[in-house]
Amino acid sequence: MESVGQRIKERRKMIGLTQSEISGPNLSVGMISLIERNLTNPSLKTLEQIAARLGVSVQSLLENKSGKGTIAENKQETITLLQGLMKAKRYKEVKEILGHLKEKDLDLSVRGAVAKIDGDLALQSDQYDEALIYFNDALIYLPPYELEQLISIYISLSKAYFKTRDYHKSIEASIKGLLLLESNYAPENTLLYLNLYFTQAYSYCRIQEFEKALTIMSQAFQLMKEQNCYFKAGSFYMLHGVVYLYLKEFEKGIVETEKAIRLLKENEEWGEVAGCLTNLGILYRETGEFDKSLNYLQECLELAISHQKQKHVLNSYYEMALTYYKAGNLSEAEKLCKEHRDHVGGDKELKATINFLLSHVAFKQNASSLSLLYIEEAYEDASLIADNSLMTRCLQFKSTILHTEGRLEEAYQCLLCATQMFEHQTRKYYESFPETRMEISGVF
Repeated sequence: MESVGQRIKERRKMIGLTQSEISGPNLSVGMISLIERNLTNPSLKTLEQIAARLGVSVQSLLENKSGKGTIAENKQETITLLQGLMKAKRYKEVKEILGHLKEKDLDLSVRGAVAKIDGDLALQSDQYDEALIYFNDALIYLPPYELEQLISIYISLSKAYFKTRDYHKSIEASIKGLLLLESNYAPENTLLYLNLYFTQAYSYCRIQEFEKALTIMSQAFQLMKEQNCYFKAGSFYMLHGVVYLYLKEFEKGIVETEKAIRLLKENEEWGEVAGCLTNLGILYRETGEFDKSLNYLQECLELAISHQKQKHVLNSYYEMALTYYKAGNLSEAEKLCKEHRDHVGGDKELKATINFLLSHVAFKQNASSLSLLYIEEAYEDASLIADNSLMTRCLQFKSTILHTEGRLEEAYQCLLCATQMFEHQTRKYYESFPETRMEISGVF
């Protein structure tokens, strides 16, 4: 006869949840492990908490009533199943079940949950504008007492706004989520806090508000210590390293990034490990240790190739080219850029950044006409993705090229445009010519 612990474990695995994800206040991961291994008997209160997380009734856990009915009969359990399948990245199954569910007459709460799942599907497919529509619909449908669901939506909204480069709205969404979490009626969920803290800190980094980012990360680390829950710790250390790079505290950045690598390797988060190796390459480049920089970038390249992380492969080649440029090896920098520029696909940002570097290489080789062609290509690609930071840099450098050619009036007009563009931006920029591409990959 199947025990309560076995039913809990079976249900948890079926919907793709970890023990950590069903833990909470007064219910540790250790206690869940004991229950699932039949080493302790849970109280009724504990069973109620576990059942709520698993989307089933307490009776179904006690009496082996799994709730196997039609989707129409078990809408809420179906939503919980869909959420688990999303976490397990079984997107095809999610879409099939959603199709059947949408054929039914759904109440507002379920419609809100469905909109949230539709938004998460759009988010993982890089359809960010579509995701924002779904998430905002979900906020309309869900009742105010569904606090955990509402907080989860604000987490997803924050990520979607981040992906569309609307960092201020990303911060706003994360603050709203935190305000709900701090209300008297919200569940005490450490994972929700850490997700919101991370997105908020990351967004503050993007608008160059580094002190605010450090404050948020300090709160996150304090919470981890208090709750003995180190979810996303590797990602937070990774972000710490990025902040210290921009603050030009390179030694601190190296220490924090090395901490991140140790934690991320333990969890086999190879995308983020590759990002950290890239960051170490950049940090050592900034300290003038070009050989170490190239070694870490080569390690990143090999890891990215072995795990088929094409984005990291191309970015590694670019960063290696930039290190060669900074070290004065112009021919090697030019060779790497030209070999890999045509393989970036639709990544306009990377293509623009490569052309930006090629423009600098050509300028140092006294090929000002070629340098001008590259910088105009870089500006065009940067404008397509509305990257005002890179557009400003392109105009500044174009002004330098024109001035060298004796085209003083054009140089002045170009610099004037750059100044006006800079004045309309709400952030300051880390002055690095050419631009470096710090990696915080795979965190969303």
